[in-house]
Amino acid sequence: MTAIEPLAAVQQAVFTKLRAHAGLLALVPATRILDAVPERETFPYIVYDAPISTPERTFGQDGREVSFVVTVFSREGSEKFPGTGTAGYSAVLAIADQIVEALVGSYPPADGFSPLSVSGFDIADFDVVSVQASRANDGISRQADCTFVLRLERQPEPEPTP
Repeated sequence: MTAIEPLAAVQQAVFTKLRAHAGLLALVPATRILDAVPERETFPYIVYDAPISTPERTFGQDGREVSFVVTVFSREGSEKFPGTGTAGYSAVLAIADQIVEALVGSYPPADGFSPLSVSGFDIADFDVVSVQASRANDGISRQADCTFVLRLERQPEPEPTP
């Protein structure tokens, strides 16, 4: 398994889960769940970013640890009160909560929750590491960075039939 091999499969799985989660889609349209900051920003929007793949070899298993960040950007409330207090944080945190719920679920697990599925890999562990809200570099927008870590093991090749 190469270092980049699971990255495309993880990105596809993340986009599939986010674009199918009703709670998230009530706050952000599926067309604003992206893999790059849009040239013409329409708020709020979500960006999948910073995937990192590192070896995870335990007990003879050929695995990878993949970390990535899903960031939400919003200006709700902040144009009316630029640079003051917590304007806009409630919006990004509500969306971040739905991102976490879409990807790792809630505790206790909700009825009907299906975990992330990454083509060609078994998931050994998957969780949110942190959620950090901050003022974006433009000084007006707010953002929340949701950092996730996923441990993958390659699914075994099927045995050939005689």
